[in-house]
Amino acid sequence: MKDPLDRQPVKARILFTMELDNGAGFAVREDDGSQVYLTKAMVYTTKPDVGRCYEALLVPNAHTTALTPWFAPYVDRATGADTAYFAHAEKVLAQGGVWTGEDLARAAGGNARVWDSMLDALYKRGACSKFVRFDAPNTPPVRAWYTNEPDAADVDVWEDAE
Repeated sequence: MKDPLDRQPVKARILFTMELDNGAGFAVREDDGSQVYLTKAMVYTTKPDVGRCYEALLVPNAHTTALTPWFAPYVDRATGADTAYFAHAEKVLAQGGVWTGEDLARAAGGNARVWDSMLDALYKRGACSKFVRFDAPNTPPVRAWYTNEPDAADVDVWEDAE
């Protein structure tokens, strides 16, 4: 098996999904949904907006390749553009029902991981509610659903938008 650190730097479109409390951030590649890490300095200088896509230079992440295989040493702020993902996710949630990234990928095309990231970004903005299922106590969620109508949803466990 080829070592993931043997990959060469690539230019790719990334969807900025989250800024952490410490100032660092995360994005996902628009083409394959793999996660990208942005340092605090990169987020501070480029000031990316959640839900927008940017052209970025990506290099293999030497620290946590399993969870976050890419690191972005350069993000082009000038290329920031609203995405069809963001507008479509808001439109679908406004129609009602309970949605996952896989549902949106089947309905509208694209990568399910990118859709999941977009739905989670909307949840963090307070634009919808999120329901999660855990397989065992003290483990990460194994499934997440998003809705604008939490009282009408029938799922296992839910977290209300803050």
